[in-house]
Amino acid sequence: MKTIYAVACYYDESDYPEDTTLLGWNNNHDWFDTDSYIDDILTQKGNFKKVHNGLITVDRWTAVYVGKTIDDVKSYAEDANEEGIEAVVVKIEIIDGEIKVIPQE
Repeated sequence: MKTIYAVACYYDESDYPEDTTLLGWNNNHDWFDTDSYIDDILTQKGNFKKVHNGLITVDRWTAVYVGKTIDDVKSYAEDANEEGIEAVVVKIEIIDGEIKVIPQE
């Protein structure tokens, strides 16, 4: 089992895990990014990409906030909510190749 914590935007438990939008930062726009998905933080083999300073790089300009614990990403969710982005901390698990997204309180 592989586990990581992230911030989901506009999360709906009825969505497929692959449709979960993740909160990140876009250096080009100097603002939150809400255009990244779980597939953007996975390698071709279905593992999480490398984490550097609490971020997984998506592309040249964008990175997604991630952590080993809820506390690692909780403040990003709070900041996003203050800016009008509906955000919730989620635990993302990969078990035998199946992705599970579990909202945290």
